[in-house]
Amino acid sequence: MTRVTSAALVVLPAFVLALAACGGGGSAASSSAAASGPAGPTGAAGAAGDDLCGLLGPGDFTAVGVEGTSGPTENNEDASNVYCVFAGTSAGTGGVEFDAFLAANPGDAGATYETVIGEVGGDAEAGKTAGAAAFPDADGATIVADADGGGAVIVIWQGPLVFDIGIPASDQATAKLTALAALVLERASALT
Repeated sequence: MTRVTSAALVVLPAFVLALAACGGGGSAASSSAAASGPAGPTGAAGAAGDDLCGLLGPGDFTAVGVEGTSGPTENNEDASNVYCVFAGTSAGTGGVEFDAFLAANPGDAGATYETVIGEVGGDAEAGKTAGAAAFPDADGATIVADADGGGAVIVIWQGPLVFDIGIPASDQATAKLTALAALVLERASALT
């Protein structure tokens, strides 16, 4: 595993500010569309050195009711710091985005986690309570259904892995984010 670089911590706040501005765009899938199964490929289990964007696929988003995803389009610093856009140009502009950071140690991961949740906005303290209830075994979990800019974001820290998922806000955003984060944790178990 490689260490989260100082460049990642400089770029991360700018990204998260854009993520916090997420809102609009996208729509919730109808229950019949979500029940019909994923449209497009789903993610797969990952190990150290794998492309972390592959932990989620467009079919995973469709399966939980987030439509209009494809790709992803990747803008990665390196194999340990990935930015994966599945709809739009970023979550900060109303798109759908998954980002993952693999640190050399849990201490570095903890600092990255705190940076991300500090930039998301919304009610982070309530988000930490909701996150802890949904993911009690995680080192940190925050769910902000009302992130700055109108989006919904989940941020998870488990061992050396920190990831965030941003989608347009909706009545079901928390449930969608929770389901997607559970998939990532399951698929990334070899990393944590």
